[in-house]
This record gives sequence, C-alpha cells and structure tokens, in this order.
Amino acid sequence: MNTRNPYHDNYTTDELVGLYYELLKNIYTGLLTEAMFNEIEMIEKAAEKRNMSLSYIARNMYSDESLKVFVIIQ
Repeated sequence: MNTRNPYHDNYTTDELVGLYYELLKNIYTGLLTEAMFNEIEMIEKAAEKRNMSLSYIARNMYSDESLKVFVIIQ
C-alpha cells in the first residue's frame, strides 16, 4: 500500500488537520467507504514529518446522539 502523497506536504497544518477530521467524519457517517483509511494513513505520515501525531476517537456519546469524531493532536 502506498502511504506517500506529496500533496499533503503542501497543506498548512490547519488544512491537514481539517482534512483528517472531514475524511474521518465522512467515513464513519457512511458518505465515504472504509477504503479512504488509506488516505487517513497518508495524512498521519505527513503529520509525522511535522513532528505531530494525529489520532482519533469515533463514538456515540449518548445513545440518542449521532456519532462524534474527536481528533487528538500531539
């Protein structure tokens, strides 16, 4: 699997994190397929080059709420 995308290197940190969040949100709500996790891996690799670590938590906070995605930046 190719985990290198030079285009991610051109994004600002805010754009990179925003794209990461939007992709995850759309994967977990069903708008994008799980195949997009390859793109998530490429974004995480681009973040590592900037000495940051991206991770996430996706879950329902309460039984009557829709899924929430939280991005963790270290």
